[in-house]
Amino acid sequence: MPLTVGLDLGTTSVTAVALDAGSGAEAGLAHRPNPAPDTAAEGRFEWQAGELETVAEEPGPDGRRTYLQSAARLLGPDAARVAGCLLSAGFLGATLYWMAENALLPAGGLACFLCDWVGARLAGTLPVTDPTNAAGSGLLDLAARAWNHEAAAALGLPATLFPRIAEAGERLGQLTPEAAEATGLPAGLPVSIGLGDNQAGFVGAGAERDDTALVNVGTGAQVSCFSHQPLDAAPLETRPYPRGGYLLCHISLSGGRSYALLHRLFESVGRELFGVADPGSLYAAMHRLGAAAPAGAGGLRCQPCFAGTRWQPARRGLFTGVGEDNLTPGHLVRALLEGLAVELGGGLARIRLASERECSLLVGAGNGLRENPVLARSVQTELGLPLAFPAHREEAAYGAALVAAVGEGLQPDLHAAGRLLRHEPAVAEA
Repeated sequence: MPLTVGLDLGTTSVTAVALDAGSGAEAGLAHRPNPAPDTAAEGRFEWQAGELETVAEEPGPDGRRTYLQSAARLLGPDAARVAGCLLSAGFLGATLYWMAENALLPAGGLACFLCDWVGARLAGTLPVTDPTNAAGSGLLDLAARAWNHEAAAALGLPATLFPRIAEAGERLGQLTPEAAEATGLPAGLPVSIGLGDNQAGFVGAGAERDDTALVNVGTGAQVSCFSHQPLDAAPLETRPYPRGGYLLCHISLSGGRSYALLHRLFESVGRELFGVADPGSLYAAMHRLGAAAPAGAGGLRCQPCFAGTRWQPARRGLFTGVGEDNLTPGHLVRALLEGLAVELGGGLARIRLASERECSLLVGAGNGLRENPVLARSVQTELGLPLAFPAHREEAAYGAALVAAVGEGLQPDLHAAGRLLRHEPAVAEA
């Protein structure tokens, strides 16, 4: 059976998975770090990708809110329902609006996502995007699976700025001789249209899409369930699913980012009180202390939304129930992890209410969940389902390879391709 290769183009790393399209076996894996660009210190992220510069603007809090509030006024009150989500910082639409307002849009330019550009370079074509990526602009007409040019025009963005939309897995072209020489792959190999990482991760993690709830914990955290129909259920997001259907998603800015904040607090205690200049990674010690603290953290409770939420950006985190016996590093760790699980449980409850359906399979993804037994156990408890992980670790790259297999006719559809996945029970907390 032929192999398909899925690429996960992350902000911190790039991963490639070679998949046996018949058995689902992982035939190869490559992983490379992607260092932060020099502009990170200036509060924004820019990568040079050949001749194209990909910009994700992240101004300070006041500037971010100003531009987003201005864009929201221009888009009108119905924009989130049409797009399935609220325009947020880091979305392509917000970035392009900021660029237009600052006279930075190049004349005759074509805006696209990084995976679209990589595909175009491999195939020697113009970039083509898919609905799952286009939704990350905040300017997609969700029901039509097409650009909302009326919304784009309201932000001063011409229709010519946006690439053609086609379904993920469709053939974009064939590997050019130049790309073949650069990659070491044979010229003429089919190149498929890519898809968004959240959707790729769901495809690569959930065996039965109608029965699966996916919990992913990385920098942020998400709970996602498949839906056959789009639902207007804010603050949940409705996202396109590859090749038809939708994902109903609870999106949290809390996750590894919140855990890292506690890590920085412990680092600063060592540095400022004990003169320890570089204690190294404290995560293993934090895992150990959190596991040693009692379930319930001795009454200490945490709402870990330290960076706010997409719908309430000014909201901040909270520790309550602080007493003489629970103000310890271990209790702080335990309370934060249990607070993350409570938020994710609330997200699944909202999805159940909006969709009027239950899921029987809870699948975890992301190292923030895999490497932390306390969090895994807390998620199982709060979501009320036993937690399992895919037998493979790179869910997004694996899912991209599965979508390519369907697009090339090596699997009949994504439902059949999902049956190739195998799961393992989560390791119980010691």
